[in-house]
Amino acid sequence: MERFIQCLDVLEDAIYAFAFLGERIRRLAVTLFVIGVTLLASGLGIALTLANASAGMTVAALLTIMVLYRSVTASPRFAAVNG
Repeated sequence: MERFIQCLDVLEDAIYAFAFLGERIRRLAVTLFVIGVTLLASGLGIALTLANASAGMTVAALLTIMVLYRSVTASPRFAAVNG
């Protein structure tokens, strides 16, 4: 009986190892996606500013507000204080 329980424990460890590997891959994919979208938004903002300065400044202001909002709402300290 003890061998069976030990086999189940080893199987559980293997399953969790694959789950942790999947989580690392998911985090890497999300990070690469965010970097790509950020670079794309920056490039489009520069192109828009070259074409129309006032529209480019408006987009820059909106992106700045989005980044500031994200930094406040996603902060671990904010969650610890208000959670």
